[in-house]
Amino acid sequence: MKRLFPMLILLSAYALSAQSLNVAVISSPDLSSGLDSLTNYINYKSDADIVILLGDLTGEDQSVNKIKTFLNKVNKETLILPSADNLSKLNALLEMPEIFNDRFDLKAADFFLLGVSPIIPFKNYRHFSGEIFNWLNETLDTISLSDEIYLFLPEPINNTADNWKETMKLIASKNLKLIVCGNSPQTELTNLYGYPALNLENFKPDKSNKWEITEIRITADSIIIRSGKLLEVIDKRIEVSKEEIEIDTDNLPDSAIVFKTRLENDLYSRPFFFNNKIFAADAAGILTCRDTTGEILWDYDLNGDVYGSITIADRTLNAVTFQGDLQSISLTGEQIQSIGFNEYVTTSLLPIEYSGDKELMIPKVTNSKKALVFGTNEGKVYCYDLETLQEYWVNDISKEAINDNLILRENKIFYTSDDGFLYCIDARTGLFIWRWKYRKGDNLSASDLVISSKSIFVVSDNGQLFCIDYLLGKLNWYRDRYKLRKEISLSGDGKYIFSFDEENLYAFAVHNGNTIKEIKLDQKIRFHAFPPLAIKDNRYLLAVDGIVYLWNGDKNIERLLSVGNSPIIGVLPLSDSNLLIATADGAIYNLNLNKLVK
Repeated sequence: MKRLFPMLILLSAYALSAQSLNVAVISSPDLSSGLDSLTNYINYKSDADIVILLGDLTGEDQSVNKIKTFLNKVNKETLILPSADNLSKLNALLEMPEIFNDRFDLKAADFFLLGVSPIIPFKNYRHFSGEIFNWLNETLDTISLSDEIYLFLPEPINNTADNWKETMKLIASKNLKLIVCGNSPQTELTNLYGYPALNLENFKPDKSNKWEITEIRITADSIIIRSGKLLEVIDKRIEVSKEEIEIDTDNLPDSAIVFKTRLENDLYSRPFFFNNKIFAADAAGILTCRDTTGEILWDYDLNGDVYGSITIADRTLNAVTFQGDLQSISLTGEQIQSIGFNEYVTTSLLPIEYSGDKELMIPKVTNSKKALVFGTNEGKVYCYDLETLQEYWVNDISKEAINDNLILRENKIFYTSDDGFLYCIDARTGLFIWRWKYRKGDNLSASDLVISSKSIFVVSDNGQLFCIDYLLGKLNWYRDRYKLRKEISLSGDGKYIFSFDEENLYAFAVHNGNTIKEIKLDQKIRFHAFPPLAIKDNRYLLAVDGIVYLWNGDKNIERLLSVGNSPIIGVLPLSDSNLLIATADGAIYNLNLNKLVK
């Protein structure tokens, strides 16, 4: 996959006495106060050769100004590894790619500092991507077994991503000496498979603006850690036995597999099924067409990164790259037409039946009214005629990136933006109708959107479920009893909204929000969830952290299969007896439901 942002690679050869290195590590610094005292301490009092910032770098206001000021004032080499919150804000990534990166490496004497984040930008997947693994393999190939590796992560490694074991095992194949993680509830040194792991709590000055910065001194024989009252000395001459890191793999009965394949790249765009064919566009922009046995019939290079799902309208495939190229492709894999934009496209394409009255400059040949709607990083929503790729309208009421949740009902288009609001605009003209959030400070961005009857449902960052009258943009009801996740779906009969918290599945009545069902899951949701999808016989499929479940709509939830450690991005019925499952690491399964379900 092509890099969206320039990769920060710092290669330094420090002329350090006695082959030693001093590293200051700061987790999620609160830069709203005491910024001058912090930079003065680092510049003039600390012995650090290198400063590493982990975790949240912008604070609640998501402003990059404080971190810019910090970097301008510090006179020591500084490495940065942002948190999930920072990497999920698109315009911060685009504005300062040299800061908001997901990796770094630095060679200092015989010590190799390696930083890596598992957050996949724009998708909020807590997963080390295939691109990260490729980069790690290439980087580790340059490191000799005598070079010591010091690994840095924005959060505790065993809570940071579903495939953290695969990542740790790969890095531990070399000479891993210490793991340092930010965003921990408390500062402590733990043992993880025989490797020392230093977890750091978030960093704030005391009342007198004094700073107790964690400093790690690395010498040929020892690692000395000072962090407030914590003082630990690791004698590297003492060999500590290491435990085997066992990796979870997929667990599928062979009899149920019609085909199983893995794309060359990650997959963030949900595949779809049309005309007995399976279409999928991977993250590197390779669009493939397969038959139901998995055989590739053709492929097509979109020449860009693909995060949003492709669609079909008027028997034409339509795809848009993150870099802003909108393309129409025939069902046989040939380009029909394309157009480029000077903005990043942040959503999937939403096909609509245009019913406005705008006259296009270039006459249409057919009577088709199909149009494509999509959003960009600049907060704009566009509507283009499918046949001629001419603009019908553009709405720019939001000034932040549009989230990938566009939905249509009764000539109204709904979506959320990185500014935290839920929007409604007219599908015929693009004119603004209303925007909504419950109160100042609420954030509705990146929530799934579900519509039933005359209501639209959305979940806030603090886990509240809201039911909004979509004609008026007024609150019908809300539920704040549970801290719900942003994955929601609608029951097959339209009567219930399904949602999760960390341990339970809930069904809420659409008309008043009453809790109709509360079912305890057999595992906590640590990273990812896929909300219930209705299939035949009043049953549902749902997924938690790579485990797919069958739910009969009552109290019984049955484990069906495991697809390993990767987010499930798509569950798609192909027929009454066949099911397609796709994961973010590029795995696609066609499964026989009759062989899975008794």
